[in-house]
Amino acid sequence: MDRRSRRRLPAGAGPRVGVVPVILTVGHGNLPQDALVRNLQGAGVERVVDVRSRPYSRWHPHFNRRRIAEALTTAGMAYEWEPALGGKPEDPLLHTTDGTPDYALIARHKPFLDALDLLVATSAEASTAIMCAEGEPAGCHRTVLIVPLLGERGVTVRHLLKDGS
Repeated sequence: MDRRSRRRLPAGAGPRVGVVPVILTVGHGNLPQDALVRNLQGAGVERVVDVRSRPYSRWHPHFNRRRIAEALTTAGMAYEWEPALGGKPEDPLLHTTDGTPDYALIARHKPFLDALDLLVATSAEASTAIMCAEGEPAGCHRTVLIVPLLGERGVTVRHLLKDGS
């Protein structure tokens, strides 16, 4: 994970030996910040890994990296930003000729795969959610790109929706 934003795991978090890893996905969408935090707490999340390529929002500034990190930390959750898992990489070689991110190329890109493997390995230490901006999981890169690869690694994935379900 990006060391610049690594946070300490909550007290009591540690390896869960013999447990099938479960990773939640969540999109902040247009939720109020406190609603997202409550949903994450209600789901027992101890660590949030931000998989936005650019963790900023002009329309929802309460989800800018610094502000969401502070809110999650205050609520007892660790926050990490992992740009290698973002759906809009800066590298133009990871885009199609029309400039759209090429998920097939990204899925084979070493920095992406390394970050994904680290996410899986560390998910045994704390209940983890990956977070992006898209409120609905269906069209988000976390579902289209990340979830299938987590499944290949034996991870169970559950989507946390904006109503907390």
